[in-house]
Amino acid sequence: TEDVDVYFKAYQDHEAVQVARELRKTQSISYNAPMSLAVHLTDVSTLQGRITLVPLPEAIDSRWAEEDIQRFLVSLRRFVQDTDFESFFGAHRTLYQTAEERMQALVDEQRLVEWFDDFFGDRPGAAFKLTLGLLNGGCCYACRIRLPDETEELYCILGVWMTDEEGLPVFNESVLPTVVHEFGHSYTNPVVKSFLPQLKEAGERIFPYFEKEMRRQAYGSGDDMMYESVVRAVVVRYMFDQHGEEAAAEQVDEEEGKHFIWTDELANLLVEYETHRDQYPDFHTFFHRIVAFFDEYADHIEENIHAHETKLEEERKAWQAKSARVISTDPPDGARDVDPDLSSIRIVFDRPMKDKSWGIFRSGAAYPKITGKIRYDTTRTVLTIPVQLEPGTEYAFTLNSEAYKVFKSEDGVPLFPVQVKFQTQQSPAKRSEKPISDVSPAGQSFSGKTYKSEFY
Repeated sequence: TEDVDVYFKAYQDHEAVQVARELRKTQSISYNAPMSLAVHLTDVSTLQGRITLVPLPEAIDSRWAEEDIQRFLVSLRRFVQDTDFESFFGAHRTLYQTAEERMQALVDEQRLVEWFDDFFGDRPGAAFKLTLGLLNGGCCYACRIRLPDETEELYCILGVWMTDEEGLPVFNESVLPTVVHEFGHSYTNPVVKSFLPQLKEAGERIFPYFEKEMRRQAYGSGDDMMYESVVRAVVVRYMFDQHGEEAAAEQVDEEEGKHFIWTDELANLLVEYETHRDQYPDFHTFFHRIVAFFDEYADHIEENIHAHETKLEEERKAWQAKSARVISTDPPDGARDVDPDLSSIRIVFDRPMKDKSWGIFRSGAAYPKITGKIRYDTTRTVLTIPVQLEPGTEYAFTLNSEAYKVFKSEDGVPLFPVQVKFQTQQSPAKRSEKPISDVSPAGQSFSGKTYKSEFY
């Protein structure tokens, strides 16, 4: 990211960038829309269509118009030439190769293709393509292209959000649900699309109860919610089949934490599909059961929400009871006179924590600029976060969130979310030595807000 900022800074107002900004503003060309076009193009040196782009191929996102694609590609080809883009790309070949090799090593250990064939039925002529987006962070996408010979390429475009101490991409089993999710869209979306007229009423009845949370995740309609609901239930079944009941339960918690609160029930319904393949030879023949599920769920939506909230509160109390505790922080939570020259934040836990596993999330106010490697001491009970603070600034962050349970104790129990707030002085002052204050019981509470991940 730093190299991109330096190398392309002189081109930040290039025609291609201006066209991209305009298309985002006027046509909402963002998120998966650029990716759906990218997989239909040849290599970066030519950026031609791999198949004819007129009329618009069915697999290109509908936000694109034919004339917008042509205008964008003309400016993009100029960008490649004007910036000598291929030199930049070639200079980073070692980085890309490292990322590819590490991802390949993880994929080779899994039964991804075989599992999809078992679950959905054979898909002759389909090829799986996993593409790493080193600038994407946590954003991942599903795309596909059907070629003239009727073969298909199914894409998972996977963001990269974990690195080692040298800043090189790292992949472990925690990315597998995302890989399955994105590949799964290529299987579930066509089926969901064919049943949208039957799903529409239930979607329109359920969506208003979760509209704020769904839109925050870029799901702007009941239809979007249905596409996502089905694929998330499929991911749970993959985790159960390949990694066991505990992994499936963790996946349910993650999906329901993102307000798809029916995921457990929907995934359990899919067991009927898996165990009665003589009756349901493929996903399409089973889907009327999913339509009936959502119709019934919508009929009892307020009861279902209440039941989920009751269940969630019981689970949160149990989680809080067995979680590690933050016993002190420096600066203290709630402090109003913190020296802006303070170079690190320290968090003290009541038990050893799992190393290299931390999630520090934005919580409304300013977020501390992290300047170095986060680390535990030898006991793994004291965490040091190197930071650069600004004078007269209110800071707030949480350790973990209900959706992202990254901090874990040595025995694997996620830390119950803890919020830390403090404010720096208007100008630097000599810092007096004082003991680290205990976090009050109130500091252990969690407001239920959604947090943006900045580092984990």
